[in-house]
Amino acid sequence: MKKEDIIWHEEDESIVMEDADGWKLICVMNHFKGRFHYEIKTPDNHYLDYMSDDIYETIERINQEKRTYQI
Repeated sequence: MKKEDIIWHEEDESIVMEDADGWKLICVMNHFKGRFHYEIKTPDNHYLDYMSDDIYETIERINQEKRTYQI
């Protein structure tokens, strides 16, 4: 193996949580920069204009959005 052969994944996504209504808490990892953040995906598979490094804040935001989001 050579270091030069590493394939960097800059935006790997993992679903951390999904509720029965289809709301998803997504963790996005940038391996190249060694950073991650959380995003929210709606039941109709759109991403909200939201990004945070705090999982609890993201869960609260999902709960707020669920009350007002129109599909």
